[in-house]
Amino acid sequence: MDLALAGFDVVEAMFRTGMGWVDFVQGTPGLPPEFLGGGGIAHILAKRDFEHNRDPTLPGGAETLRALPETIARGRLIERRGPAKAEIVLGPYHAVLARMDQPKGNPAAFWLLTGFRRGSPR
Repeated sequence: MDLALAGFDVVEAMFRTGMGWVDFVQGTPGLPPEFLGGGGIAHILAKRDFEHNRDPTLPGGAETLRALPETIARGRLIERRGPAKAEIVLGPYHAVLARMDQPKGNPAAFWLLTGFRRGSPR
């Protein structure tokens, strides 16, 4: 996660049994205040920093992102919205992943982190 926080895309950042590889890519922040249209590390960082600036009791972007690897590794898969979306929860953290297929002819697929939210566990 430190490489992602430094601005790098991290291919095959981590592996989750039953799902496969997860990439941490920068993506785009989206437009405040909801940061619609955003995704990836930049989206999570911008949205959580914006919320932290409004309410300092909430964790900032870097703190939230540092909780992400443990959430993906140890969390419970709570929802698969078809073959292309998944949500993993650990405590109040929810990692939202999107499945990306490799170019035609290569059957391998990987997951991209698209969002990370706090909420009550399901």
